[in-house]
Amino acid sequence: MIATLKRNDVYVLAKEELFINGFVKWLAKKTKVIPVKRGKQDVALLKNSVKILKENHMILLFPEGTRNRNREKG
Repeated sequence: MIATLKRNDVYVLAKEELFINGFVKWLAKKTKVIPVKRGKQDVALLKNSVKILKENHMILLFPEGTRNRNREKG
């Protein structure tokens, strides 16, 4: 999906758990993927996101990253 965008300034928010693997962590840094601490307040993420947006870059996020068939919180 990102590859189809005609912009190269797209940052992607992804769950922090993906960054455990060394290769994925390296690749994420090279491709502008930003870790998100799920279930916690992350002031640094918000400040960084504001900075990115002020520089006229795009941020891609997925509102519900985990499928939830029951529509319950969790």
